[in-house]
Formats: sequence, C-alpha cells, structure tokens
Amino acid sequence: MAGQAAKPTLTASGTTPSTAQRVLSGQIAQCAQNVAGLIVTTEQQKNLAEIAGDVTTADTLNAEAIQLSVQYGDLARHQLNTIDDSQVMTQTIQGFVKINSDIKAATTQIQQITAFANTVTTIVNTLDGLITSALIKA
Repeated sequence: MAGQAAKPTLTASGTTPSTAQRVLSGQIAQCAQNVAGLIVTTEQQKNLAEIAGDVTTADTLNAEAIQLSVQYGDLARHQLNTIDDSQVMTQTIQGFVKINSDIKAATTQIQQITAFANTVTTIVNTLDGLITSALIKA
C-alpha cells in the first residue's frame, strides 16, 4: 500500500536491529566471502609446499584450511550474539574490519609459503576470537 513504511526486520529476540548490529552483520558476511577465497589460496599454497617437499608447512596449511572451513560455516550461518555494550560492539566491528583487511592482503600479496602459513595461522587465531565474541555457534 502506498505511503506505508516497510516493516523493519526483527532480530531473533524480536527487536529491530541497531545500526551497529547491521554494520556487524555486513562485516561478518564480507568476512565469510573473504574466508572462502582464503581457503582456496591456502589449498593452493599447500599444494606448492608439497611440490617443494616442505611437508611441515604443507601439514600446517592443511590444518589451517580445515579450521578455516569450520570458521566459514560459523560465519555463513551467523546468528549474532546480543552485544549490549557499545564499546564491545565497536571493538567487534573494528576486529572484523581488520580481519577482512588482513585476509584481503593475504590473498593478494605475494609471500613465501612459510610466511603465508604464518599469516594464515594468525588470521585463524584472530578469527576464532571474533567468532566467539560475535556469534552464537551451532
């Protein structure tokens, strides 16, 4: 009907999401896309490490690719935790903005395989903390 405002989307608790919640949700969706690309790059680097005979790095990258796949699942079906503290919300949003930037850099910068493996390990560990603070895990 003309002139009527659209009904706002409700959160799981039945409330309208705040601007910060919408921003966080957008950052999480972007992170899921970035992680999908990082999984592919990690698999490619693992294959290069295997070809080079660097079994230790290949094993590390394989383990990180598995962990990234789990994290991707958490991000893809994200259900936001209720974050009432605006400082915590701001820090969480900033954390996702930074991890998105770090993932983009890892997938676009040329690095030696071992340096890439160290970068991926740092990303996986940071992402674990962000997922724990921002999402309800299934």
